[in-house]
Amino acid sequence: MNKIPGIKIIIALPILFLGFLFLLGRPWDNPTMKEIYLENYQTKKVGIVKKTELWKGCGLYIEFENPDRKYISFKKDTASFSIGSDCEINEQIHRKDFFQKLPKSNKCFIIRKDSIMLFDCDTDLDFIIEKYKIPISKINGWNLNRNYKWFKMPYQPIEKYLNKEYYEKYKTDN
Repeated sequence: MNKIPGIKIIIALPILFLGFLFLLGRPWDNPTMKEIYLENYQTKKVGIVKKTELWKGCGLYIEFENPDRKYISFKKDTASFSIGSDCEINEQIHRKDFFQKLPKSNKCFIIRKDSIMLFDCDTDLDFIIEKYKIPISKINGWNLNRNYKWFKMPYQPIEKYLNKEYYEKYKTDN
């Protein structure tokens, strides 16, 4: 009987390769849903909308340019929001809009040329807090009751929150 030399090596190589890929992906480093929601709630997001993508159930995925980035990364700056079941706000956000999410709050707004619209970033935040027991004492949203309107800039209630440095850059580009 002829033995094929190295058959064990040929069988072992794909197994070792798959094991290496598994370790490279480090699935134990993936954050939990609670950590993701808490991080999204606490962080500030500001930038120019580059791309929007509508998900099933009116979830909105926003890819934006982040002017705060000080390093080169393959990870894109993104924001994902579940904004109601009627999809009304999702149709209002376009490329080249100025987008800002306030830190430690559920407040978001977009500015297009000389108009501004306020909206709650995540309408399911009550559910998320209850399900994942996130210790957020106050939701801190706009409480607009799905009454989305465009206002003329400058809009006084938002002036104190507006990241003026990036907004001025946005105005010069448009």
